[in-house]
Amino acid sequence: MAEFKTFFLSAKKNVEEQLRAISWKNDCDLSIEHTRDAMEYMVFLGDGGKRIRPALTYAAAEIFEQDINQVHKYSVGIELIHTYTLILDDIQDKSAFRRGEESCHSKYGFDTAILAANQLFELGLLPFHRLPERDLSLFCPLMQTLHRGQAADLNSEKWDDSFNTIENLQYIHSGKTSALFQVALLGGGSGEHISSKDKQALIDYGYFLGLAFQARDDILDCVAESEDLGKPTNADENKLTYPKLFGDEKNAQVEADRLAMKAIESIKRFGSSASLLTELAEFSVTRNK
Repeated sequence: MAEFKTFFLSAKKNVEEQLRAISWKNDCDLSIEHTRDAMEYMVFLGDGGKRIRPALTYAAAEIFEQDINQVHKYSVGIELIHTYTLILDDIQDKSAFRRGEESCHSKYGFDTAILAANQLFELGLLPFHRLPERDLSLFCPLMQTLHRGQAADLNSEKWDDSFNTIENLQYIHSGKTSALFQVALLGGGSGEHISSKDKQALIDYGYFLGLAFQARDDILDCVAESEDLGKPTNADENKLTYPKLFGDEKNAQVEADRLAMKAIESIKRFGSSASLLTELAEFSVTRNK
């Protein structure tokens, strides 16, 4: 576990150094300066968050001993795309706070927040244009899944009880959470020299990890204090969640643990070289924020 904590902190430090190296306002004119302010604000909001998606990229890259310079670019790209989703999520959830501070639309207004989100998404996509054609065929559907999951999450507030199924819940979370985990892993495991079976193992791991991570998020929304999470709790009471579907937080945790184990089973082919990913899966369902 000590090795994992050291790795996790190192991954966070690496990606933040890369993010701070971006010329947020040096290359922009006055027409978009306010938008760039909002972008930079969100990327470094609070303590920058867990940076778990870049950590996935670095962990996958270690398995295959990838070029660290390219890995840095993928890790930045995935964090920019993630920040884009946070802005939209806060707008859709009407959340005034994120990580204990004002959300983007609360601080800068809806118009600027939407512009900031759009540009973060555009910048985040740039490194992935370098993916080999075979990897792009995996990347593009995942990005479509991301947006479908976000739309389904929004629509779920209007669903009647007949829609409250595990299939629909996993459809939402495979888009909202798993898809970006899978893209992050693909960034660390990209290249023609990596077999299709190895890539599929990473994709499967990311799918189950995302579901487990979101299940734990749903549980924390019920049991944690808003001060600890840095955002309002019980924000999902009108949505389909794991505690709602499984009856209570205890049963939801059993399901989260099962999903984390499925993620770990997906990467057994990598042996001890995937130890960081194994510990990351365990962390995802035991964290307190």
